[in-house]
Amino acid sequence: MEITGTIKEFGELQTFDSGFEKKQLLITTLDKYPKDIAIEFWVKEIPMLDEFEVDQEVKVFINISSKEYNGRYYTNIQGWKIEHLNSENLNSENNETKETKKDLPF
Repeated sequence: MEITGTIKEFGELQTFDSGFEKKQLLITTLDKYPKDIAIEFWVKEIPMLDEFEVDQEVKVFINISSKEYNGRYYTNIQGWKIEHLNSENLNSENNETKETKKDLPF
């Protein structure tokens, strides 16, 4: 799955006694009704966040999982890839879609 949005903030790097590390990224979606979504990046994916800044538009590739604990479910959104989202890419994708629709016989 993927989510597109604008980076709102980066969380602090969290390090646990086991050596496990995670860092949270908060993005605001580009939907008609924008939502803030917190995405966790774990251990080896954390360094890829260094090339991004607040207010940049990005596409984040995610996995969603839930775990049950004492009868309650907890959901986690984990990012595994992040890309810059620039208007040039969006415009070229929209133009390709329009051209493809023109070529259809119906």
